[in-house]
Amino acid sequence: MSKNPWMKFYPADWRADPRLKMCSLAARGLWIEIICLMHESEPYGHLLVSGLPPTNTQLAVLVGTPPDQLSDLLGELEQVGVFSRTRKGVIYSRKMTRDNKKSVTARKNGQNGGNPSLRKQTGNSSSDNPQVKGQDKPQKPEARSQRLEEEKREDKSSQKKGSRLPENWVLPKDWGEWAIKQGWTEQAIRDQADNFRDYWIAESGAKAVKRDWFATWRVWMRRSGKRLKPIQGGGDGKPSKSEQRAMAFIAGAVGEPPGVDRGEGLDPSQPLLARR
Repeated sequence: MSKNPWMKFYPADWRADPRLKMCSLAARGLWIEIICLMHESEPYGHLLVSGLPPTNTQLAVLVGTPPDQLSDLLGELEQVGVFSRTRKGVIYSRKMTRDNKKSVTARKNGQNGGNPSLRKQTGNSSSDNPQVKGQDKPQKPEARSQRLEEEKREDKSSQKKGSRLPENWVLPKDWGEWAIKQGWTEQAIRDQADNFRDYWIAESGAKAVKRDWFATWRVWMRRSGKRLKPIQGGGDGKPSKSEQRAMAFIAGAVGEPPGVDRGEGLDPSQPLLARR
């Protein structure tokens, strides 16, 4: 949990953010609730509760929204790039993690006697406060617009370059496992993976270039709407025995299409739930 009972919040920045402006009022309300949760988590700025990422059902309880609406609201925020995810899929705020890094650095410098580069100087140079008609020229505080420009440059430098979906793309194993946990049948996942690949390979222009294809896949699946109830699992986060039996029945009922080994992607001859 954060040691600070408060955090920096600039209303002007919030209202001027073009990403948030493209989201609905409900989605923006969800994001401010998530920000408050991330302020209390460790590492700072990451959506973790007791060190673990909450499920959609758990998050819905924490923020006080109906579970059936949470998935669509998260997808709305993610589609326009309001938040990012780690390699493990944990939601985090780029601004909060960046500000926390600056705060930690400043705190360490303060404990060591101040900024190391400034402590090496024995006194102020003549250029620090140039004389103007025999008087010290008053120092100007950092302009807010200047700070915003610096933050924008940092955001651009930290963002990954986009790329097209490879023509030989196959559904990665962890992407399929995520869809299974969200309640889709194996057959539906395979069908949607084919549609996903054909659509994005055929698409042209800037629309076909994405920074995070896994996020694009998650939004694609949420909008498909063809799924069962989300898998809640047991206390260890794995599907319960009854849920495993249900998914095994579904896989047996629809049958497995013939196919070949696709390496790191999905192998149609193997059930998705069998892999860990």
